[in-house]
Amino acid sequence: MSILGMKARDIMTPEIHAIDQDASLREAAVAMGSRNLHCLLVRPIGEGHAHGIITTKDIVQLLANEDDLILDEMLVEDVMTRPAIAVQSDMGLQDCVALMKLTGVRRMPVMEGSEIVGFLSYSDVLRRVARIE
Repeated sequence: MSILGMKARDIMTPEIHAIDQDASLREAAVAMGSRNLHCLLVRPIGEGHAHGIITTKDIVQLLANEDDLILDEMLVEDVMTRPAIAVQSDMGLQDCVALMKLTGVRRMPVMEGSEIVGFLSYSDVLRRVARIE
């Protein structure tokens, strides 16, 4: 199947790994590093609040100007992206990629209604294209 007819749900990664926004950046780094993850969903602080996302890039870029001890002092909420830019599971894959390009994000939650059901990333798209060609 060509990517032209594909939806976000067709290639998303269904595993969702999350962290609380009051966790330290070190906890986020350990969670990502120990599971070989590139991002974590950040749980909202309460009803009516948006989810966020924290990525390896958020943490590594911070270390360009700081000692790694800062990871114990700063919280996820200090560097996370909020709200996370998300797509619906039935959104066309090309539209998803166009949105990623437009917004500069490489990973985004995939929703079914108001429930997060997975993540879509550039890597997911590349893996799928590699299988097609």
